[in-house]
Amino acid sequence: MGLFSSDDSSSVSNAVAVDPAWAKSPKGHFHRLISLEPDQVGLPGQGGVYVVWHKGVRPEWVYVASDDDLGQALMRALDDEEIFSYEPRGGLWCTWSFIRPEYRDGAVLYLRRLLKTVVEPRPGDEIDEEKVKPVAVLPPG
Repeated sequence: MGLFSSDDSSSVSNAVAVDPAWAKSPKGHFHRLISLEPDQVGLPGQGGVYVVWHKGVRPEWVYVASDDDLGQALMRALDDEEIFSYEPRGGLWCTWSFIRPEYRDGAVLYLRRLLKTVVEPRPGDEIDEEKVKPVAVLPPG
């Protein structure tokens, strides 16, 4: 599918879900949003798709979006009152993938539908579902 490279030979519509290699810590765990230091993991200026969820008694997928600067985007998510309101419910966790720009909206649309995120897209994160074709990617896990 060429999510990460320039190989655009396969069709997105009939594609099997691609593993986008969601980011984890060196110990193999997902990152806790509240303690994430974007500079330490090389996020400033790096674009891609990110996912935020909370653990707890009834875990939920909180937010999915894409951005040209994942470091800034994840810090905005942390500062967002509605997103942060899920922190007491088992902590907010996050991951990201460096998906190519032309596939980001499709991947986000696919994940939002699949995961049924609880926080609505913020201004600038909306996707025109009439113009974007979902791109099947495996969710974090």
